[in-house]
Amino acid sequence: MDDVLLTIEALDGSNHPVTLRFSENGYIDAACNLYAKRIVGSPMINVSPNDGGVFSVFSDRSIGDVELANRDGGLDTLADYALDGRAAVLSYYNGATVSGRDDRDGVLVIHLRARQEALNDNHPANTYAGDNRAPNGLEGNAYDIKGNNKPVVRGDCRNVPAVLVNEQLLIYQASDRADCLITAVYDEGIRLILWRTDGAHAQGATAITLINGEGGSIPAGAKIVFANHDTVYTVQMGLSGNTVVLASGLTQPVNGNVAVEVVNFFADANALQAYAYMVNGNHDAGATTIALVGGAAAINAGDTIYFAGHLKIYTVQTGLSGGAIVLTAPISDSVDDGEIMQIAGASTPVLWGSYQGYFRLTSNPAGAVTCDCMSVDANDNPHRAGDVMAAILSDIGYTLADSSIFNAVGKLGLFFREAVTTKELLNRITKSVGGIYWFDGTTCHTALLDAPAATAEWTIHDYQIISIERLALGMGNNGVPIASMAVAYDRIETVQPTVDGHTSAGWRQRLKSQYRNKSFSSATVAARHPLALLLNIESLLRNLADVISAFGRLFDLAKTRRDSLSVIVPITVAPLSYGIGSTGNITTPKLGYANGRKMVLVGYEIDDNRRQVTLRLLG
Repeated sequence: MDDVLLTIEALDGSNHPVTLRFSENGYIDAACNLYAKRIVGSPMINVSPNDGGVFSVFSDRSIGDVELANRDGGLDTLADYALDGRAAVLSYYNGATVSGRDDRDGVLVIHLRARQEALNDNHPANTYAGDNRAPNGLEGNAYDIKGNNKPVVRGDCRNVPAVLVNEQLLIYQASDRADCLITAVYDEGIRLILWRTDGAHAQGATAITLINGEGGSIPAGAKIVFANHDTVYTVQMGLSGNTVVLASGLTQPVNGNVAVEVVNFFADANALQAYAYMVNGNHDAGATTIALVGGAAAINAGDTIYFAGHLKIYTVQTGLSGGAIVLTAPISDSVDDGEIMQIAGASTPVLWGSYQGYFRLTSNPAGAVTCDCMSVDANDNPHRAGDVMAAILSDIGYTLADSSIFNAVGKLGLFFREAVTTKELLNRITKSVGGIYWFDGTTCHTALLDAPAATAEWTIHDYQIISIERLALGMGNNGVPIASMAVAYDRIETVQPTVDGHTSAGWRQRLKSQYRNKSFSSATVAARHPLALLLNIESLLRNLADVISAFGRLFDLAKTRRDSLSVIVPITVAPLSYGIGSTGNITTPKLGYANGRKMVLVGYEIDDNRRQVTLRLLG
C-alpha cells in the first residue's frame, strides 16, 4: 500500500472519544473504516536512537506537519475537537502526538511531534505534604520540607543523603518507592552496624554465627543482608546461641567481621512510628526518677529503656508506678517534656531500624546521616540496569520491550530528588551501559552499541542508491577514532571530605571522591591519529568487572575506523522492516565499497513527498 494514512485519537465537542482518519488517495481498511482523502502534504519523519549524548552520530528525532485539504470547509467542525496531546499514527510511523494546528487558506495544518518529546517534561515526583502532627507523621512540617520532591532510589545506590521526615522520632527517608531496602546507615561516615559475622562462612553455608549484637532479636522470617550488598537472605531459624539459620545457602563466601543488617525491621509504617511513652515535664542531668505519660505497655524492673535523641541506654530499677520509673543510674543528659522514651527489646532496634525506604535512628546523630539502599523485585533480587530503565518508563506509562538487554551489562544505581526530565534519567542509564534507545509508540527499544554483525540482514546495491555521503571516518566528535576513554563509575551520592575521626581510612578516602575511575587507551591509535580525542564518560555502573566488559566493548568500537554514512534510497527499498541496530551491506564502487561494507542502521528520515528515505549508517 503506497497511500499515506493518518489516524488521530481525539475528543469531539461533547467530550466523546472519536478516531479521525485521513489518507492521500482515499482508503477503506479491512474493518470498513473510511480514510477521507485529505492529505496533501506529509511530514518528514526523523527516527534516531539516543545514546545518552556520548557520540555525535545520534540525534533527536522530530516530526513535521501534515497538511489536510479543507477548501470545502469540511474540516471546520474540528475546531470544537480536542486534538492537542492526542495520539497520532502515520502509516509508516507509530509514535506521534498532535502538538497544535493552524487553519490556513484552504488547508488545515496538523503539527505533529514525536510522542517521546514528552520525555522533556520533568519526571513525575511526589512531594512532601508538611502535615506531620507531632510526634507522628512521615511528611515533615510546614516550615522544613513541605513541597520538596521526595527522593527516589532505583537500583543499587550508595551513601544516599537521607531526608529527615520526622524530627521527633528521628525517621529519615531515602526513597519514595516501596521496593526500596535500606542496607546500611551512616552517621558522619561511621557505619551503624547492628551485627557482625563471627568467623568465615563458605559459599552454600546456611548457619551463620554472629557477634556484637546491637540489633536485638533476629526472628525467623526476618530478612538480612551482608556488607557485600548483593543478596537478601530470609532467616529460617531465628537467632539462638549467636547463630541464625538461613533459608538458602550463601551465594558467595562471607568472611568474619562482616557487617550484617536486618532490612525491613519494622513490619509497616505504623510500627515504624510506634513509641511507648513520652517524658512528662523537664528532667535535668543527674535525675533518676523520670515521670512518663501515655503508653500501655508495662515497664518492669530490669527493663532497658532509652530516650529518643540520646545515646545512652538505661536500666530500670523500679518499674512504672504512679506515672514514674526509677533508673539504676542517673541520666547523663537532660530530657525534656514530650521527649519520646522507648523500651529497648526485640521490637525496637538499638541503633536503627528500617521499613521500605525509611529508617529510624534511636539517638541523635553526630553529623550528616546517609545510607546505602537498593530497589528489588518481588523476590528481593536487586534491580539491574534494564530493570531500572523499565521502572523509569513505567512511571510515565511507557514500557520497555526487553529489559534483559541492559540487565546483561550489570547493576547500576540511579538516585534523584531534584526536578529532572525523564529524558535525562533515560540518558544517564543508557550512557552508563554503552547502549542506545528508541521508541515505537509508547514502547521503548534498546540495544548495545557494537560493531556490525558478521552476517548482513539486508543489502543495498549501487543501482538502488540515489545518493551516498560519508560524514566521518571515526566516532570522535572531530570525525576521527577515539584514542582513549576515561570512565567514572561506582558513584556515591554524598561526597564528605570531612568525616568522623573514627571512620576507617579506606572509607574516609572513598567519601572524598564521587567516583572511581577506569581508563582505556591505545598508543597505536594515538600515534596514528594525533588529533584523536579523550572520551570522558560518567557511568552509574557499580562493579569494575561490568565496567571493563561494557566499556571495553565500546572502546573497541570507537578506537577503529568507523564510517558514518548518509544514504538516500527509494522508500520501496529501504530496510526499515529490519529496524534500528540491524546490520546491512552497502555495495557500490563509490567510497571504496566495491566489495561491500557492513553497516549498522542507526537512524533514518522518511520523506514521503519524495518517496525517499535517508538512512544513517555506521560501520
